[in-house]
Amino acid sequence: MEYRHQELQVWLHRRGELTHPLPERFEVEQGRLRSLALRARYRVQLLAEAPRLVELADQSLDAVAEIHRAKDATELMEHGERTEQRVERFVREAAGEVR
Repeated sequence: MEYRHQELQVWLHRRGELTHPLPERFEVEQGRLRSLALRARYRVQLLAEAPRLVELADQSLDAVAEIHRAKDATELMEHGERTEQRVERFVREAAGEVR
C-alpha cells in the first residue's frame, strides 16, 4: 500500500496536482518501495502453499504499476481503487493460510 501511495503521489506531482512539492528524491523512494513490495511478493512465493496467493500478489503489483498510465484524474482514481481491491483480496485469501 505504501508503494501504491507513492505511485499516486508521483502521478499527481507530475501533473501539477499537488500543492506541496515532493522531496527531490521521490523517484528513489518510489524504487525503494517497489523493491520492498517485490521482496514481499517473493516471500509469498517461498512460503505460500496455495499458488493462487502468488497470482493475487502479482495482480496487486501489476495494478500498482498501471497507476502511472492513468490519462486523467478519473482513471487515476479507478487505478487506485482497483489496486486497493486487489491488495485486500490478496490479504483476505492469505489470512486463511496464515491462521
